[in-house]
Amino acid sequence: MKLRLSFLSICATLLVAGALFTSCTQTSTPGTGTGGYHDTYADISVTPGTTYVFNISGGSSNSVITGVSAYNTGVVRVYWSRAASDSSQITPTATPGSTGSGIVWAGVTGGGLFRLYETADVDASHPSGLILGPTPHTASLTGAEKSKIDLVLQTDNSIGSPFLSLVSADLNATNTRSAKFGFFTSPSTYIKGGLASQIFSSGDLSAVVGANNFFDITPLHSDSASAVIVVRTADNNYSRVEIVPQSPSTFGGVSGRFLWGDTGGSSSRRFIDVNVTYNPTANSPYAAIFDAKDARLAYAD
Repeated sequence: MKLRLSFLSICATLLVAGALFTSCTQTSTPGTGTGGYHDTYADISVTPGTTYVFNISGGSSNSVITGVSAYNTGVVRVYWSRAASDSSQITPTATPGSTGSGIVWAGVTGGGLFRLYETADVDASHPSGLILGPTPHTASLTGAEKSKIDLVLQTDNSIGSPFLSLVSADLNATNTRSAKFGFFTSPSTYIKGGLASQIFSSGDLSAVVGANNFFDITPLHSDSASAVIVVRTADNNYSRVEIVPQSPSTFGGVSGRFLWGDTGGSSSRRFIDVNVTYNPTANSPYAAIFDAKDARLAYAD
């Protein structure tokens, strides 16, 4: 039985990332016009599973770090807001640890696009199971990795069309692994740009996860935004799963980019495409904030 409970809400969440790093900005040399730097973010290479405190150096005292985002293996993007007339070089910093002024996040594994087919699809080459980590990948519900599967794309005729629900593996009876789900209300569950565009500035992903163990795919959502779900695995590892919108199509007289696709043909079956980030360190919910004042300032008093 599905647990249909209330979704927990949080204020803006925060990211954590970790390790030896190099940064790469979209403006690595002085720009034209005013003759200075105008970049507002940089990517830092980090070690998955390691926790860091992120901040910025350089710039004026009123230029501030605004958030972080992790969307691929060993990469964290740091965002900042420039003070008026500040055209100096700003560099993101990452200090190993989980205390201090700044935004804390942990490096993740993930990236890539994984296709899950509904359980009603009996084609042996169409996996319905998703293993979140330590390296995210798909798996057959009857294959050698059956016991490792975390999530299943289940055909569920008890709900409305398209009759699809992404569920915990134990709910599908694939194995006994019980995953718990969480859904954002601020920011929204549906995010244009997906994982790479979901910026965190405070909070803790553990506050998002409740007793929910499923996410029903609905035709009411068709505006090209991804659905982003927080998952805590049976091993207490935290993951974010992005269900990616498909190419434009028409369903029920409505045209848009829905969250599922169709294999077509006489025995047509449905599927979803997902991106995954996974923290390989157990009991590390990605996010925390230790100094609400300094976390948003380039410089502490």
